Amino acid sequence: MTRSTSPRAWQSPPQTHPARRSPSRRRTPTTKAPSTSARTGAGRAARTYSPATAARQLRVPGAQLHHCGLRQEVEPLTAEEGRRLLAAARSNRLWAAYELAVRIGLRRGEVPGLRWSDVDLYEGVVTVRQALQRVGGELLIVAPKTQRSARRVALPSECVTALRAQRAQQIADGKAAGDAWKGHGHGLVFTTKNGTPIEPRNLNRSFEALCARAEVRRVRFHDLRHTCASLLHEQGADARMIMEVLGHSSIRVTMDIYTFVRLDSQRSAFDRVGDALRGDGSRPDDDDGTAGVPVTV
Repeated sequence: MTRSTSPRAWQSPPQTHPARRSPSRRRTPTTKAPSTSARTGAGRAARTYSPATAARQLRVPGAQLHHCGLRQEVEPLTAEEGRRLLAAARSNRLWAAYELAVRIGLRRGEVPGLRWSDVDLYEGVVTVRQALQRVGGELLIVAPKTQRSARRVALPSECVTALRAQRAQQIADGKAAGDAWKGHGHGLVFTTKNGTPIEPRNLNRSFEALCARAEVRRVRFHDLRHTCASLLHEQGADARMIMEVLGHSSIRVTMDIYTFVRLDSQRSAFDRVGDALRGDGSRPDDDDGTAGVPVTV
């Protein structure tokens, strides 16, 4: 009889049942010794950490903060810092980009994606229709972030002046580059000396160097958008207007994320509350008790 050479189907091993232990051999329960972690628990509680180690232990990822209903605090540039930044930017090739980011809050991708056909320098209006982003290693023109991100915004006079200078600079770049000019066709406002689009990451590097030259706090380029919202808020602009300028998807985004009350604004408000509570406008007395009346302590 020949043995079959066909592969065998996989069979599960036979199930075995553990032999029942007789009552006479049943183990008596014993008390477990405390684990090492339990024995050293008191010592761990008393352990001290360096400030750097403690900071690492207490760091909470932004996603968890958002899940808990919290958000990471962002401190926008102050008006004084904004003035210094824009003053230093006047000698920069991207001066108009910083004016647009600070004054009307354009996003990092919206700045290099801006076209001259979307800018009306005579009427002083800009229309945001697209953005420039690197996707999968390729630089692409993409649609705005949300439906409301496509928007028309009035241009402050300072932005119009900077954009006129940008156009003159671009024309000079084209003449200097000659046949090597690559800016034909796309009509972008911001280009390199050869007419190629501005890499968003290079915009970040240029901004970091500008912060150092202007001697302002090092923040992200996106924080210029926060700065725009905060300055508009401090100057009395309502949330609806800020939402339309920045192109937020809803007014809740504006209220929850982009409007900030700085500590100095809080102190100023508290001082006004104190003046109202005193009623006579006099400064508070240094004595902890009622003025002129002895107090038993």
